[in-house]
Amino acid sequence: RSSMPSGQPHRARGFDTLIEMGMTEEEVGTMREQFYASRATDRFISAEELLQMEDDWVNREVDPVEAQGMGSSDLAGGGLLTGNIIGTDWHMFVGATCGFLLGFLVIPVIFVVPAPLKLKVGYFVGLIGNMLYAIAQIVLTI
Repeated sequence: RSSMPSGQPHRARGFDTLIEMGMTEEEVGTMREQFYASRATDRFISAEELLQMEDDWVNREVDPVEAQGMGSSDLAGGGLLTGNIIGTDWHMFVGATCGFLLGFLVIPVIFVVPAPLKLKVGYFVGLIGNMLYAIAQIVLTI
């Protein structure tokens, strides 16, 4: 790497950044094999392009629903460095709406289904709203 200044430390690229994060070389090798197998192409891809593809995959943000395998060919939870496991405000809104409308039917979803945190909190908030609405109806009819 003669293009790098001598005083500058070497920065790992692509999947090698995962080794710095604590993964073994064997684990990274397996990920690399699966990554390239899912992207087989007839055209020649240079080493720099391959590293850029790895960088893009490691650093990308992934919709949590996609990461659960709904249309994703990558390893579940892709975007290992920046994956969005918290969720968005939309997840909270959808969760609260479903929790309110479906009531106790969302309990198994909260505890069993892998989903973004805001979606699960939204389910719970909607469920609490559903119960408070039911209590208010009972109190008002007495």
